[in-house]
Amino acid sequence: MLQLQFQVPGDALPALNRGFTRFTKGAETPFAAPVGNQIADDFLSMERKAFASGGQSSGTQWQKLSPDYAAWKLAKFGQLPVLTRTGELRSALTVKTNKNALRVVKPKEIQLGIQPNGLLYRIALYHQTGTGPMPKRPPIHLRSDHKHAWVRFVQKRLAKLAHLSFKGTA
Repeated sequence: MLQLQFQVPGDALPALNRGFTRFTKGAETPFAAPVGNQIADDFLSMERKAFASGGQSSGTQWQKLSPDYAAWKLAKFGQLPVLTRTGELRSALTVKTNKNALRVVKPKEIQLGIQPNGLLYRIALYHQTGTGPMPKRPPIHLRSDHKHAWVRFVQKRLAKLAHLSFKGTA
């Protein structure tokens, strides 16, 4: 079975995991690497669009900053978009070679997101889930079309492998 695991929690993950489990039972090594890399690359693209649109492309427009925090952030860091202060969070989710990026593609497992140690992970988690005074601004939000596209990647790979296995048989 192919396992897809994110290191930042999200409401859509149980359904996504069920979808992958259904379509990948019995999948072996030749199957996983191409699909895993395709999903991982699509994840980076999805995150680039989310940061470029302030979350709008993912269907969850990130709320504006509170007036007090916006003034403090402007004075300390200049004019920067929501969820960007140093750029590390954005980079960890949009650049595959970033030291904080989590991108593990194994024969039966894919892990994408942020390395689950250190301050950046905790910051991402606070934004993903919100805190008492800070509203939820999820850097990772999987729309149903993302989930369906990833399941289609799996289906297409399985169909290709089935076709190749039957090629040349009577």
